[in-house]
Amino acid sequence: MRNDKVTRERIITINKRLRPIRLAFLVEKDDKRTLREVFRLNTCLWGGIFNPIVPFFKRTPKIWEKNRFKLPTALSIVNGYLDAFEPDFLVVKDKTSLPNLLFDQERILDFKDVLDPNKDEPFSFGVDITEVYWDLYEKEFKFERRHPIKVFLSDPKKEMALFSACCFGEFPLEKRLEYIKKNYKHCFNPQEVQITEKKVLKCFVEKGASPLRLTKVDLRNIPNGGRDDPAIFFMDANSWLDLVDYWNLRAVGRNVLPLPKQFAEDSIEQCNIIIKRNYVPYRHNREMMHCTNFICSRASEVTELESFTKKLSSPGNGALSLQHWYPRIWDEWARGKDAVEHCLIESVEETEETAKREGYIRFKDLYPRFVEKYSGNGKPRWVNVISFGNDYRSVDFPSVLPHLKDIHRVLGAHGLNKLWSSREGVVVPCEHSDWSHFWNIPTSFKIFETWFKERGFQMSLSSAGRILLKMIQSVGGISATRSFQDENIINLLNQMSHSMAEVEIDGQTEGLSKSKVRAKTVSIKQWKDLLKKVNWSDEIAERNLQNLIGHKVLKCGLTIQCPECTQRTWYALGDLSEKLICERCLEEFDFPTNKPVPEGDWHYRTIGPFSVENYAYGGYCAALAIRFLADPLSAKVTWVPSFKIRNHQIGELEADFGMFLSQGRIGTGVPNLIFGESKTYNEFTKRDVDRMQQIANAFPGSVIVFCTLRSKLNSHEKKIISHLAKKGRKFLKAEEWINPVLILTGIEMFGDFGAPECWKDKGEPYSKFAKSYRGYNGIQELCNVTQQMHLGMESYWQWYEQERNKRLSRKKNQLQKSQAQQEQ
Repeated sequence: MRNDKVTRERIITINKRLRPIRLAFLVEKDDKRTLREVFRLNTCLWGGIFNPIVPFFKRTPKIWEKNRFKLPTALSIVNGYLDAFEPDFLVVKDKTSLPNLLFDQERILDFKDVLDPNKDEPFSFGVDITEVYWDLYEKEFKFERRHPIKVFLSDPKKEMALFSACCFGEFPLEKRLEYIKKNYKHCFNPQEVQITEKKVLKCFVEKGASPLRLTKVDLRNIPNGGRDDPAIFFMDANSWLDLVDYWNLRAVGRNVLPLPKQFAEDSIEQCNIIIKRNYVPYRHNREMMHCTNFICSRASEVTELESFTKKLSSPGNGALSLQHWYPRIWDEWARGKDAVEHCLIESVEETEETAKREGYIRFKDLYPRFVEKYSGNGKPRWVNVISFGNDYRSVDFPSVLPHLKDIHRVLGAHGLNKLWSSREGVVVPCEHSDWSHFWNIPTSFKIFETWFKERGFQMSLSSAGRILLKMIQSVGGISATRSFQDENIINLLNQMSHSMAEVEIDGQTEGLSKSKVRAKTVSIKQWKDLLKKVNWSDEIAERNLQNLIGHKVLKCGLTIQCPECTQRTWYALGDLSEKLICERCLEEFDFPTNKPVPEGDWHYRTIGPFSVENYAYGGYCAALAIRFLADPLSAKVTWVPSFKIRNHQIGELEADFGMFLSQGRIGTGVPNLIFGESKTYNEFTKRDVDRMQQIANAFPGSVIVFCTLRSKLNSHEKKIISHLAKKGRKFLKAEEWINPVLILTGIEMFGDFGAPECWKDKGEPYSKFAKSYRGYNGIQELCNVTQQMHLGMESYWQWYEQERNKRLSRKKNQLQKSQAQQEQ
């Protein structure tokens, strides 16, 4: 009974993150009335300060990117913002006049869906900020503090009202929503501050918390960009676009303050204080100093910014820097370079281990500590982001979940609020606190099958794939393939699997004359000698042997000579008894109990999938390739063995393994799609390369892997694979190649560690790349290096320069030809 329970249960690690609902607001150009409504609404929502505004216009303004020859289209900008922020819901003024957005239509709301003052519970998507106020009051403001927390309420002049609402927040004017402002005053007794030209920066530095700032109570933002220096946004306080730009800079998590150029002269003293305060050493490098970065808005001129900064005093060299362009949040290529990749927002993070029972798991969601258990209008009030812990050891557990339209169906999640997937993980909209969820954990095959089905393909495992699957299950996961991660071990296992039961060879046993020994078995002594040679240690060799036995690669048995036909037969330990039957003559005989069994009679035999010939149908090579890719490059991976896919237009495609590989710096980012072609010791043929070319054409952006246990490729292989590799270097998007080609040989797969350690002490050209390889650019950098090492190709940037010169030469020739024709 207990064993049955253990087989039904398996521990699954779930990572849970609580955060507010992320609303994105689509606002038309120069619609300041709607913009102010957005500022007011976000002042009343928990996490409202992080809700982005998506600018929408029919034609891209000329000031969008001043130095760019061809401006992006208005639609591409909108979709770029949606891709950057990945909002949970998109809020629009008019659903009927929407452009063709790359967004789930079921998650598009209008303003009244979010806030309806006529309802008893006016807020339907999000947490009413008054719940935060009362929680702060009970814990922080109810009692007199030795050091009081400053809270203020802005009272701007009419011409500064919109700017003030953007910076400090503003409460709604509807009578039924007056309770929010009243609660704010009651809980915090705020100081009313008149916003004037001289007090803009002073309010940020000295006056304490504003209504908008309190929306990020109990939240922390984890930067996802490479720059954390504080910034000052030099802007036009009357510009609709500059207000939106400042709001979005803050929404991505940048530490930025606004500086209206209209009031710049009155803010010199405050700017000097801010610059001096920011000019401190880096924590891990005392010789480097933080600087204050001045960002020029699109409605301002760089000359205006330069003229102003000359009036500032600098506490030291490099205390301030000037940025003449606005960070390109909408541009996938530029986000990382401009340090505006969207930060992770979270309130609570928790890791839970739960038992998987008959394919299902049960877990409870996280909830804000300040909310009532039952409230709202039956709509989501916050979300949980769920991701799975790394368990690539098992093939039936998908650590990486790609974007799936019907993720709720795949997980078998039931409820009124549908789940969806994002780069963060699976987003679970939550309505009530302390709620339980039941999910059906899909296999990796199910994830791939669903992903292919959404793209019009039917998927099935091949016979070789089923063998590889059994191999990995037998040893206990990809990480356990280290037990046979040696060329000599694999060759001996393959020799044992090729011999048929009827084949016999002459063998020598201790104390006995020559006798017939089954070729499918190998003596313990031979295995121990091999493992000692491989591991250079008796202790490690013994542990390796125990792993091979424990992982059900080898099975121990005894060879006994039949007294009737004098042939020797191998018997597993479980088959030994007082009476034995000879497999050759079928006669029964007594176990030889009258004499000790010599050590030479103990033999091992491969069992299960390891008894399959031809290197387990290429399973050894594919398994080691998956292990190499999974170990050093990523925390998470979802993989499947050899499979076939088919649709009516393309026909049938086949790969030896497939993989989703996550390479985000903090767990976010689109996973890489990888297809592999493995040849254990055989050569790659043109047919193999053509087959992978078909897969590359069907899935632009996927990585194509050629893997072999040989240490080198021959000249013909280099030629045919190089042709595909050069095609794969072409531009796809955002510095991504259309189909990067990766080469893995025995040098990589037999190495104890990943790149670049596996190349050290291997001689040239490997040692050169071992010194220069850094791995910062993930698998694409690895592709570039292996193409140079194993194919003899030039580096990507050398190739890029050559192609660029060719294009320029062709254009020059065409121009000269055109001019010559005109002269004639």
